[in-house]
Amino acid sequence: MKKLDYIGLGLLTVAMGGMQIMLDKGEENDWLSSNFIRVFALLFAAGMLGLIWREWQSKDPIMNLKLFKFKNFAICAFLMMLVGGVLNASTVLQPQFSQQLLGYTATLAGKALTGGGLILLVLAPLSGVASESFQLVILPSAASPSLPSPLLQLHPCQLVDEFRLWFLAADAAGGSHPLCFIAITNAAYMGLPKEASNQVSGIINFARNVEAASLSAVTGAIVTNRSLFHQNRLADHMQAGNTVFTQRINELTNVYAGVSGGQGTDAMARGQIYSQLNRQASAMGYVDVYRLLGWMAVG
Repeated sequence: MKKLDYIGLGLLTVAMGGMQIMLDKGEENDWLSSNFIRVFALLFAAGMLGLIWREWQSKDPIMNLKLFKFKNFAICAFLMMLVGGVLNASTVLQPQFSQQLLGYTATLAGKALTGGGLILLVLAPLSGVASESFQLVILPSAASPSLPSPLLQLHPCQLVDEFRLWFLAADAAGGSHPLCFIAITNAAYMGLPKEASNQVSGIINFARNVEAASLSAVTGAIVTNRSLFHQNRLADHMQAGNTVFTQRINELTNVYAGVSGGQGTDAMARGQIYSQLNRQASAMGYVDVYRLLGWMAVG
């Protein structure tokens, strides 16, 4: 019976705890401008460096990092991080977008994801069978078009309530899950001794979960930052000298004049335009992230 590496386990706990708190509270505390976030970022960095050093030296490591000497395993671990991160981040962003900007309820946003879940339920066992009949490289190659397609389909999205678009996007993403995950996981074992099977399984799943959590938090922060960027860019055009802006103000002022009797119509018109500006800027922020994830999937 192997002796448990308590030092390695402690370093892993420190690293993952620091990373989780940093990612969860980073946007709220303005990332590294906050001493609170700096402390947990330092804990994460120190824990990871200590963990790598400890596990490389240990005779009974909880994570056998020497497996990364095998090129096939290293490539599969990287692919699992990439695929898991992209799929998880896009799954988080989709209901967030539909609830924040399209006015979906949580139930309706969940229904938009059900198509992908049903396809995953059907394809998962079939993918396991197919992995025994086809070369492993064929399955992720077959799934590769469906991985970026929903992201590139959604990146020019507009603020239009089109449930069908979101449902089909979830279908396409759901179809890529089992083909990629099962094939990459099986391929990771090739060329490695049987006694390393538990380590392979643990490291592959660890890589997927860490990258999924990290990319979800990072993309959420990117949406916020890009939304603020587009908000400032759009606001530059909302000046008195802009004929389109002035015309729109006059139109809204006339509309509100018939409702309020002429009191505060200018403020109401400007408030309506500012609300539209915020929604458009947020949508453009999501577009930037969908484009980024789409090209990551293509890569």
